[in-house]
Amino acid sequence: MSIDVSAETVIKRPRSEVAAFVLEPANEPKWIGGIVESERVTPGPIVVGSRVRRVAKFLFRRIEYAPEVTEFTPNERLSMRTDKPFAMVIDYEFTDEGPHTRVRTRLRGGPARLGLAEPLLALNVRRSIGGDLRRLRALLERPAPAPTSR
Repeated sequence: MSIDVSAETVIKRPRSEVAAFVLEPANEPKWIGGIVESERVTPGPIVVGSRVRRVAKFLFRRIEYAPEVTEFTPNERLSMRTDKPFAMVIDYEFTDEGPHTRVRTRLRGGPARLGLAEPLLALNVRRSIGGDLRRLRALLERPAPAPTSR
């Protein structure tokens, strides 16, 4: 695989809540940059073999792909693999950080034969997943709206 990048952050929410939000495909367009649609292809809870259809916009192009879950431990780890738009493995890990949650995203793969462009692609992917985690943290740490009185 041509690139291997990761990013992590700590979110001030319990691990079960963070993992539940991340693992719900309908939430992906809210926090993963470039994803405009995401839905389960396989019914039921997430298990090894489950697929999620994702539609992304990249360089004004629509890219549709359906990564398959290759490893899953509830509230701890999810690993997915896809061959489109190029071969890649995406990992999400959740660990306790006191009463909070450390989330780590790792992406391995990329187009074959990048040559001199490989470091630039790796830098852009690292920035992208770092931005995804910042959006995730902002969403999950947002204060609940105050109740309205009538």
